[in-house]
Amino acid sequence: MTFGDIDNSNYVGEICIPDVVYHDGQQYIVTSIGYAAFAYCLYLESVILPYSVTTIDKEAFSGCEWLYNVLLPMSPR
Repeated sequence: MTFGDIDNSNYVGEICIPDVVYHDGQQYIVTSIGYAAFAYCLYLESVILPYSVTTIDKEAFSGCEWLYNVLLPMSPR
């Protein structure tokens, strides 16, 4: 499942992307961050990604003027 198909304009500070989301009683593993998913979230400062994310689409964080930290997980051993 691609994370970012929602209104993201109000993200401020830090966001931790979950590895699993639930919708209509179904469980979905988050595997990608969608095109321009967080574009122009001016006050987004930090993003923590789960290990399940394998793709970050173009411009996912474009225009995020305060973004200074994107934490990528270590691969499992």
